[in-house]
Amino acid sequence: MSLINWTDPEERASYFQKKGIEYRKSHPRLSLTFNQEEYEWVERSASHFGAEKVSRHVKALAIEAAKLGLGEQVERQPQIPQEVIDEMLFLLHNTSNNLNQTAYRLNRQALEHHRVTVQDHEDSIRTIDECYRILRDLETELLPLIKQSQ
Repeated sequence: MSLINWTDPEERASYFQKKGIEYRKSHPRLSLTFNQEEYEWVERSASHFGAEKVSRHVKALAIEAAKLGLGEQVERQPQIPQEVIDEMLFLLHNTSNNLNQTAYRLNRQALEHHRVTVQDHEDSIRTIDECYRILRDLETELLPLIKQSQ
């Protein structure tokens, strides 16, 4: 049984004031301000996902973003573990070595047979050139990921 005299307006007001303070301590509030374009984006998103209220939708998005560790950056590049980067670099290095060995053998065969070129030389050169192009493209794609992970 409650010890509050509910008929006394001062006791009743004091009780509700105390409960309000307890509630605010256990349920922090957050105030956000959007410009018109930002609000329209959020409103469209809430509508698209069938949210009853925009504020509930924003709260759900914020909680999910916090769980995913998104922070302020909306679009993050994926973090690549150092082991994966090391393995990619190892494979890239081995592939480059294999291509160099192939080119060396073609040139050596040409010298051994006293020819300028050997059979299928042009096809081999085109293949090697294309492999080098692919490796350069791969290196161009990998470098930013490597720098980001360091």
